[in-house]
Amino acid sequence: MAQKDGKPLYRAVMEEMMSISTPDNMMFVVGATKADKLSEIREFCPDNFLLVPGVGAQGGSAEEVMKYGSNEKGGLLINSSRGILYADGTEKFAEAAAGKAAQTASF
Repeated sequence: MAQKDGKPLYRAVMEEMMSISTPDNMMFVVGATKADKLSEIREFCPDNFLLVPGVGAQGGSAEEVMKYGSNEKGGLLINSSRGILYADGTEKFAEAAAGKAAQTASF
């Protein structure tokens, strides 16, 4: 993993951004496929909102994202575009997409 000053690069970037912003005007994009890293990130930026792509088709779990990345207010915007859009390749696409969206939102 890329490093800067002995820290993972993502951490150095986050530190820099937090030094010039507030939680009210800075959101971080953090992938869902490494949900266990979210707890470390959440400790570092407890009040920032996190945009979390990668749930569904890319292998991320909404439940794990919630477990590791939530703060007192929720603090997450979880994205699952492909997992919903391509839930089914047949004529029943709309029903399958609606079902997948409901399943994803049910955590």
